[in-house]
Amino acid sequence: MVKVPTRIVIYVKDVSAITGRSDRSSRRLMADIRKRFERYYRGWVSIDDFCSFTGFTHETVKEHLR
Repeated sequence: MVKVPTRIVIYVKDVSAITGRSDRSSRRLMADIRKRFERYYRGWVSIDDFCSFTGFTHETVKEHLR
């Protein structure tokens, strides 16, 4: 059986699907996460960063990414 690789990066589209927010609100949330974790303004946001900022569990997030 082939193992499917899992992602470690979350995108604005994923944030919209998980939270139910609009695209613009999701972009703002991603910007807040980048600012808190002192990332480059176009840098990657990991699932760990997203979970620690929003309080979602890893299982909930990974369930919505599939």
